[in-house]
Amino acid sequence: MEHAWKVVVWGLAAALVAGCGDSKPGPQGAPAARIPPADVVEKPESSPLDGHYERTGASKASLDVLKVGPDMIRIRGFAGAEVAGVARIQGEGDKAHFENMAGCKLDMTFKEGGLEVVNTTACGTPNVNFDGTYSRNGPADLRSR
Repeated sequence: MEHAWKVVVWGLAAALVAGCGDSKPGPQGAPAARIPPADVVEKPESSPLDGHYERTGASKASLDVLKVGPDMIRIRGFAGAEVAGVARIQGEGDKAHFENMAGCKLDMTFKEGGLEVVNTTACGTPNVNFDGTYSRNGPADLRSR
């Protein structure tokens, strides 16, 4: 009876270890579940920068912004072409600079209820421009268009 109890405890311990992100196989060679520690999972922060922004004026453009770290925001924008990526928050937390590997650059200044974009360069085609004043119109939506 004592031997059977040790086998059950050992099997339970192996299953628990395997289910906590260990890369070794679980009991009977079954693949282990990969569960990352809670502090490793990227969790968006609630921030006054978060939101869906639409450019005011004649030409349509939109930017979705979600803060994903102490000094990082994830953006997705559309103005005839789509841009997406991560931007670094600068200054006192009201400015951000975005630049991707294709050479698209945006300088953003967040204001109450909106944002201002300047210095757009090389975002898709020559006619794509994100410069302008944007108003916040709801929550961020970072899905592809």
